[in-house]
Amino acid sequence: MKTRVVIFATMLLATLLTSCSPKVYIVRGQYDVSNSVTTSIPYDQVWNNIIDFFAENSIPIGTLSKDSGLITASNISFEDDIVSFEDENGFLVNKDAWFVVPYYSAPGAKLVGARATCSFNVRVRQIEDNQVKIQINLSNMVGYYNAEILNTLTLKKEVIRNTFPRECQSTGRFETALLSLFQK
Repeated sequence: MKTRVVIFATMLLATLLTSCSPKVYIVRGQYDVSNSVTTSIPYDQVWNNIIDFFAENSIPIGTLSKDSGLITASNISFEDDIVSFEDENGFLVNKDAWFVVPYYSAPGAKLVGARATCSFNVRVRQIEDNQVKIQINLSNMVGYYNAEILNTLTLKKEVIRNTFPRECQSTGRFETALLSLFQK
């Protein structure tokens, strides 16, 4: 009889603990990410357009080498306005977001935003007499959640910034925004 009670109590406790635990889903959406384009715009103009894009979007440049055609940015943080998360059905909440983190649910928590960090490089190459190729490579992408919770001590809602890294992906909008400068 004692064994049955212990087994029942263990099963009940396991059920309670797993039903209240946070759940993180994988990114389910399919995002079209095109990372290169070839253009007939002259190399110097392409180079200047890319520098302008970085400046207009407040992206600090780490390496800038016009001779090799390489521009890098490392460990860049992006906030809520261009980082989003998927809803429970796998749809992007902010359709204009550059980066996406998967849906997350936890008892008493409501997702109210996301942020991401990543590194990337842009490579510009003269490939033929009148052709320039621009390629973007993203790496080290990590996402974080911002969730609204009820503080049980003060009984006020607070926004917490999650510090646990999560999967993060490009939606393709960053690449599209930069590469669209060169499509003729």
